[in-house]
Amino acid sequence: MTVKGFKNLDEFLLESWKEATTLMRDINKQFSNVIQDIDIREHKDVIDLNFIVIKPEYRKQGYFDRIMEDIIFYSNKKQKPIILSPEDGYGTPGDILEKMYMKHGFQFSDDKPKLYAVQMIRYPDKLHESVIGDEAYFNAQTDAYWDDLLNKFPDYEKADSEDHKEAVNYILGQMKKQYDELEWEEIEADVKSKISDSLK
Repeated sequence: MTVKGFKNLDEFLLESWKEATTLMRDINKQFSNVIQDIDIREHKDVIDLNFIVIKPEYRKQGYFDRIMEDIIFYSNKKQKPIILSPEDGYGTPGDILEKMYMKHGFQFSDDKPKLYAVQMIRYPDKLHESVIGDEAYFNAQTDAYWDDLLNKFPDYEKADSEDHKEAVNYILGQMKKQYDELEWEEIEADVKSKISDSLK
């Protein structure tokens, strides 16, 4: 069997694996204890997010949002859109998945990259002056203080709750202690917004 652009099937499969490894390896390293299965492939012009499956015991604890923030950070850094097709079959109904992805800026669009089976797409944010804030938020994702949120603030996922506000301020406070060398006056509002979005 041959595949257009490749000498043989083995060469095609090897290249496909290379496409999957860079971003997927980093995500797996950070969230190995909560991820049941994940498939992300980086192509020349897009990032193809096939699926993210969180282990049942870790669902509804904000891990999906934290993983999505990392993928979006990578997308912005590479200036590549993320494409996906939300489908049933991994424990969450397709209509719920659509809402989850829309919360992170995905949209239905007819303007889709060719050669891909796509239902939703998220274009990368334009590069802006808050890159330092993005990096601070991204680097803090593996810090231990994120893991205590459910015990400290049981209702933190409810956007209008006091627990949500307190959880955001708690994370921000811990980050400012951990990364006190940063100019927080310039990036605090941006980082706080990212924390709030990830906890909803």
